[in-house]
Amino acid sequence: MGFDLLPIKPIRGVLGYTEDITGSKCRAIIKRECKGKLVDVFLHDGAPSMGGGAAWSKDAYVQNELVLHSLKLAVEFLRPGGWFVTKVFRSQDYNALLWVVQKFFRKTEVTKPVASRNTSAEIYFVCQGFLAPKTVDPRLLDPTHVFSNIDERKVVDVLKVKKPPRANRGGYDDDVGLAVFKQSTVSAFVDAPEPVLLLSTYNRFVFDEAAQMYLSHAETTPDIQELVQDLKVWFAAVWCG
Repeated sequence: MGFDLLPIKPIRGVLGYTEDITGSKCRAIIKRECKGKLVDVFLHDGAPSMGGGAAWSKDAYVQNELVLHSLKLAVEFLRPGGWFVTKVFRSQDYNALLWVVQKFFRKTEVTKPVASRNTSAEIYFVCQGFLAPKTVDPRLLDPTHVFSNIDERKVVDVLKVKKPPRANRGGYDDDVGLAVFKQSTVSAFVDAPEPVLLLSTYNRFVFDEAAQMYLSHAETTPDIQELVQDLKVWFAAVWCG
């Protein structure tokens, strides 16, 4: 089954419905079609109409609110051990959302598909092994409770270290929104007196001309070359792994 606010192009073997996943009608349709059976996988790729600019924080909140609504359906209809895959936006809500899904699944991986633009703040949670709890605290699936302690929609420093002076700030700039993607060079990182500050403020390191010797080094594996392309996703993956 597939649900969208707009008509879904026909897909062989898939039932498409023009329906809002936050409404009771969507739940009733799933219940009717499943006929008492539980499902193996829930996929959620929904997103609000993006306003951009000053509206970014609201867009990110609505997106992550949709994730909770889809998770609520998954919790009701997933079989034990099932999978839940969802798109989320990196924002102040991110850690709270990750904490919630980890309550329901044995393992949660954070990934960013190759098809997703590096400038986009979207990433995906791949949640494996649904724990199927017998009772669920409804507050875990209530956006007003889950995000209640978040008053300002700003990006949290991933590494909890002292930030450099404002003139040298990078990464997600609070003044211009989350979609800005800034990078530094591998040689700048190696030569920096406090390289950890660069890790916490930049999103990507590139192998510039001065860093070719590091690129060809035996310890610079393909995995490392890929990870430095999006440090925020890497930190998130390490944090939840």
